[in-house]
Amino acid sequence: ESSAASDVYKRQPIGKASFTEEQLLQNYMTLADTLVKVKPAGAKGQYMKTITMSCTMGPGVKVDVLKANSDK
Repeated sequence: ESSAASDVYKRQPIGKASFTEEQLLQNYMTLADTLVKVKPAGAKGQYMKTITMSCTMGPGVKVDVLKANSDK
C-alpha cells in the first residue's frame, strides 16, 4: 500500500549536473535522513532497498544503499 505522502519521495531530484560530488552527496544524505524520519512506525527491516540515480534522460545507475548509508 502506498500513500500520496510516500509517493513524493519515489522520484526526488537531489541536484544538477553542475553540482559538485560533495553537494550531491550532501543532498542525498539529507533525503535519506528525511526518508528514515518519515518511515511508517509499522515498517520493519531494511526500509530503503534500492536506489537508482540518473540524469533526466540518462540511464539509471544503481546505488548500494547499505554502503551509501554507512559512509555518513
